[in-house]
Amino acid sequence: MSSVITLDFENWKAQQVAAGNPVVLDEFVFAYVPDLDPAQPINRNEKLPAQSHIVHRQAVNKTGLASENAVAYSVTLGTEVGNFDFNWIGLLNKASGVIGMITHAPTQKKIKTANGLQGNVLTRSFLLEFEGAAKETAITTTAETWQIDFTARLTGIDEMQRLINTDSYGEAAFFGDGFAVIRSGDQYTVKKGLAYVGGLRGILKFDQTLNSLRNTRVYADFSYQGNLVSQWKTAVKITAANDLKNYIDAAGYPHYVFAVASIDNNGDISDLRPKGTLSDRDLAELDEELGKVKQDYAPKKWVAGSFARGDESSVVIKGSYPRVNFMQSNINSDYLAFEADFNSDTRDLYLYRRDSQSDNVYVLGFPKKTGMLATLDDITLGLAETKEVADNAAPKKWVAGSFARGDESSVVIKGNYPRVNFAQPNINSDYLAFEADFNSDTRDLYLYRRNAHGDNVYVLGFPKKAGMLATLDDISNNLAGTKEVADNAAPKKWVAGNFARGNESSVVIKGSYPRVNFAQPNINSDYLAFEADFNSDTRDLYLYRRNAHGDNVYVLGFPKKTGTLARLEDITKSSALKSNDGWWECGDTGVIIQSGMISVGDNDVVTAKFPVPFPNECTSLVVTARSESGNWGSDVLSAYGVAISQSHMRVSLCANFSAAIAGVSFIAIGY
Repeated sequence: MSSVITLDFENWKAQQVAAGNPVVLDEFVFAYVPDLDPAQPINRNEKLPAQSHIVHRQAVNKTGLASENAVAYSVTLGTEVGNFDFNWIGLLNKASGVIGMITHAPTQKKIKTANGLQGNVLTRSFLLEFEGAAKETAITTTAETWQIDFTARLTGIDEMQRLINTDSYGEAAFFGDGFAVIRSGDQYTVKKGLAYVGGLRGILKFDQTLNSLRNTRVYADFSYQGNLVSQWKTAVKITAANDLKNYIDAAGYPHYVFAVASIDNNGDISDLRPKGTLSDRDLAELDEELGKVKQDYAPKKWVAGSFARGDESSVVIKGSYPRVNFMQSNINSDYLAFEADFNSDTRDLYLYRRDSQSDNVYVLGFPKKTGMLATLDDITLGLAETKEVADNAAPKKWVAGSFARGDESSVVIKGNYPRVNFAQPNINSDYLAFEADFNSDTRDLYLYRRNAHGDNVYVLGFPKKAGMLATLDDISNNLAGTKEVADNAAPKKWVAGNFARGNESSVVIKGSYPRVNFAQPNINSDYLAFEADFNSDTRDLYLYRRNAHGDNVYVLGFPKKTGTLARLEDITKSSALKSNDGWWECGDTGVIIQSGMISVGDNDVVTAKFPVPFPNECTSLVVTARSESGNWGSDVLSAYGVAISQSHMRVSLCANFSAAIAGVSFIAIGY
């Protein structure tokens, strides 16, 4: 239902005021207009409906002063008035016919008392607001409460309180185990308790039970409901749905929803309830951060007050053997490190794991040549799918003002899953990260790319054993040359006094090409760098060595797909015996192809050996007749063969003796 003040009234009012005459509105008009939609805006140029649509006219019964700028006009339709329907109401000056206000309403009935049946009484009011309304209408009597509809103001008060609650509790807040979802077999119980959802305070008075939930979410649904004569209160219900947004129901009540738990395919529960007020959560987060600060940071004294040189785009670590350490929360546990060695003939960079006595668990060397590092998938070694490392590593607030421990020679990053992030200038874009996982049985370090929602684009695992990482060139995949990342990244002044964002568990490096540099004490010597390129179609991360002039010595690209990086030792080569009775075995798949010749007489059957036995089975055998002269004439020849075991076959030949027959040739395929 909507109301407007007409443009005709504004013009007429100005004329009345200029002439010193009062502004008088003294008649109500009721009409029924077919196909009128009360939800649509009213045209302020609208006129009276056609006479055939007007169902009743009646003088204003009561006027009243609401404020100096608002006056009320009311009419009461008694039981003697009727019968008719109406959906259009107008307030006008009867003498001039000028309409002051118009309302479009849902169709309503007016019934009069007749034949012993009681009719209804309706009261309708207009509240007219404009500057100086009291003075210009000459209305001085205060409006009575029945003339004014306070619904809008009361609704506004309720909405203000809801927003105030939202400022304190956020989108939702839960307390204790209220609204917690508990599983017992295939039955799920939502615990009773107090909560705020969408600023509404609600209480689930009794535990509620849900059954057989899979791949869904459990929502708390709050709405504030009541009517003109009732006490309003929050209605609370529990709903299971894949996705549920705030909505307005058929009765017009807004509903605010929040997912309190998610249920996976196995029926396991993830609790999604934020606990306490916003200030409670801030204090809890601060307490957690303070707890981390109180811990020791390394198994030995690392220089306090010194930091790795750099800014958000680049961190420079300088020393004879510059390195980055990845520490566990327990400083007496194993740790990982990237360490540069510029004096080695075969490799510049190592990844190693050391125990608390600093003994190597394993050492991986990065090959000192340009190419793409290979995953085990590239050489089809049949490894299991890579681990989803993102379970406990979704994007979160990266702490400003805190720094990774260390100095120019070594940066230490400590936590359950310590990592280095490579972020783009737009923090809501994809990012790269090196992350350590000391609890994995197969690998200690991952390189992954994640989108802004925390979902993995791909994951690369570093093998948990000593050896040299392989490039795609090492397995003859004939990949195109790697991208020359260094075109616009020649060595320049590395800013002293600025630091990479992060804390002991995570370092964030942000820029168009974010990188970590490993520099020698002599700044004019070669240096190593990890550099991210989020715009490349084939790879996200490069490892390169550059000389003092900014020229690449070599570039290694990390493949843009999930898998485990391979060592040179992991690559299996094909083998073969090249002879008349020879064979070839594929190093990747194990497929074996064999060929040869067998002497067979006419109408004879011969059992013969394969050049080498098939480890599993022969899947295909093709036998053809063989002529020494190559001239078959009109002879009709046929040759047959069948594999009778992994090592033997049986062949036969039928031929016209006018041709020179030398036997049969065969090709066998198996694995």
